[in-house]
Amino acid sequence: VLGTRLYSITFVFASILSPLTSVLEANERFDVSSVVAVIGQVISILLGMLLLWLGYGFLGLLCVGFVAMFVQIMVTLRAMHIYKLHHLPFRFAPGTWPTLIRASLPFGLTTLALTLNFRKLDGTMPHIVSFLVCRFRWRFFNCHDAFDCQ
Repeated sequence: VLGTRLYSITFVFASILSPLTSVLEANERFDVSSVVAVIGQVISILLGMLLLWLGYGFLGLLCVGFVAMFVQIMVTLRAMHIYKLHHLPFRFAPGTWPTLIRASLPFGLTTLALTLNFRKLDGTMPHIVSFLVCRFRWRFFNCHDAFDCQ
């Protein structure tokens, strides 16, 4: 029960970390977001091995997630400060949501195809979804090829 509670709390850290790394990626700082991901993985592996070696077991591994995500959040906040990305305006505009959903639907379909492909449901599913994505882009954005849409 304690393990489930600890693991559930990591979602709070992830809900903080994900938007922060999205800000970096939206400003094309993929190098920094990659470094943040690598830092999290290195901390998880090294600290996890240490805590397992010391005998802390499964609960120790769950605590490693807290440490790794906390460090990732701090590094991301520092990078946002260095690159002056911390003064972002917040705008709540529900009127833009239908356009955003329409524009993001091809990415959602691609993710669905990859999920189905990784689960080995059907090897042809990604091709079908890719075809549908191309048709969707042409229909809703009047694109003549993949590079025509902005």
